[in-house]
Amino acid sequence: MFSSKKQLIKRTGKNPVGRYDFLKLLATEFQTTKSKEAREQVLANLANFAYDPINYGYIRQLQIIDLFLHTLSENNIKLVRFAAAAICNLCADPINKLYILRNQGIHLLTSLLSSQDEDTVLSAITSLIFLLIPESKNEITAELIEKISVLSNCENNHEISVFKKITKDDILNFAKLTGDYNPIHFGTSNNLVHGALLNGLVSGVIGTKMPGPGTVVIGQNFTFPAPCYAGDTIEIKVQIVSARKIMKCEYVCIANEKKIVLKGNATFIKRSLNVKA
Repeated sequence: MFSSKKQLIKRTGKNPVGRYDFLKLLATEFQTTKSKEAREQVLANLANFAYDPINYGYIRQLQIIDLFLHTLSENNIKLVRFAAAAICNLCADPINKLYILRNQGIHLLTSLLSSQDEDTVLSAITSLIFLLIPESKNEITAELIEKISVLSNCENNHEISVFKKITKDDILNFAKLTGDYNPIHFGTSNNLVHGALLNGLVSGVIGTKMPGPGTVVIGQNFTFPAPCYAGDTIEIKVQIVSARKIMKCEYVCIANEKKIVLKGNATFIKRSLNVKA
């Protein structure tokens, strides 16, 4: 990614006139304009300059890194997204990395992990991974690393499918556990599966596979579009649709690859597991 000195001279000349002054003008306009649209456009332009290592010296001289860091706390989603993307690219440089670290970068980036904007979260995750260096060991705790890992896995692995064939014994054992001996589950040739049993299968996937151990469901909505019977093979599909502080998934149970027998969504949080031997 980084250009050698020889390559930089070839690209810009020995005296790259204008680049410093242009960046200075952009930074000044961002800080002085009262127009929301202008600030968004200017910051987008500044963020684009953060993609190229040739600009890093100028960005540091003009204290544009401070401008990006300060913007991470604003309420404007677009501004935060642009600033987070800029910080993400700047973090690849060792000098920038230390500067960001020493100016509350980890605290500011950690606060973005609960953002509702996916691009912002991805930039924050990537930046924090870049900042996993010896100098940050007191700020990037084991709990934060686990949170980064969880969010990263959810962003990159959105869906899982698990198959289960439901037997008459499954229905009987569920009835014994719950006391639900409603005859519709036993008094016919086709034993109707308890709806709560199907929902329990979904819970098993959420709690052990995606997102996995430590998941606590705090809300659910679901329907049963079609009946499910003993002997049916069920595909339980869970898809993460929002990986934030309060996460959200959608799920379906499909019987014999033909009909949806359960459809719903759930919100949940992910807690740290501090297991002591």
